[in-house]
Amino acid sequence: MPITDATHYMYQQVINKLSTGHERTTVQGINTTANMIFKFAIRNKLVKDNPCIDIVIPQTRKTIEEIKKNNIEEKYLELEELEEFLLATLEHGLKYDKE
Repeated sequence: MPITDATHYMYQQVINKLSTGHERTTVQGINTTANMIFKFAIRNKLVKDNPCIDIVIPQTRKTIEEIKKNNIEEKYLELEELEEFLLATLEHGLKYDKE
């Protein structure tokens, strides 16, 4: 589609479709890049307005199943594991790691 035919509604629909299959940060990166392209087009008088303005990037909510799959205990060290890690850093660390 030519850049001159892009509208806010059409661009919002594209963002909505992208957000269902991609991570939020990926969609934000796409939106940032498109915003730079449209600003360039405005500077060069190719378009009059920027359809990226006031775009809403939808947030996807996690289901209960997805939350249950994400085992939080695996993200933290037990006390014994933490002590082992800290002792290893003291023993095998670099010269200025201790400061």
